[in-house]
Amino acid sequence: MLVRINFAPLSEDGLRTLSIEDFPDPSDWEKKGLVQPRPHYGTGRYNTGLCPVRDSERELFSIRQQRYDSTVRDQAYILIKGDGISRQMVCFYLELFDIFHYLFDLLIV
Repeated sequence: MLVRINFAPLSEDGLRTLSIEDFPDPSDWEKKGLVQPRPHYGTGRYNTGLCPVRDSERELFSIRQQRYDSTVRDQAYILIKGDGISRQMVCFYLELFDIFHYLFDLLIV
């Protein structure tokens, strides 16, 4: 996981940290510095020097490149057809995945 840490944007007087609650329109968030787009990996902004790639990871990467690229929803459909897995359980996990995906985009990346 790559984590970026940025200074929080401040009010004009510099005394208060701004939040998305100050700007209800999401289109203002980037302009006000509340959300910063993540830099592309190839820009050199991420330091991976302390995390060298292991041989097992290289093998896994090679295997995963050959695998069919499917979505979570595609995999959920396959699970729904399986025995012992209810549609409600799959829907619960899909909702949970959507929540984590949203939080990941907003807070971590």
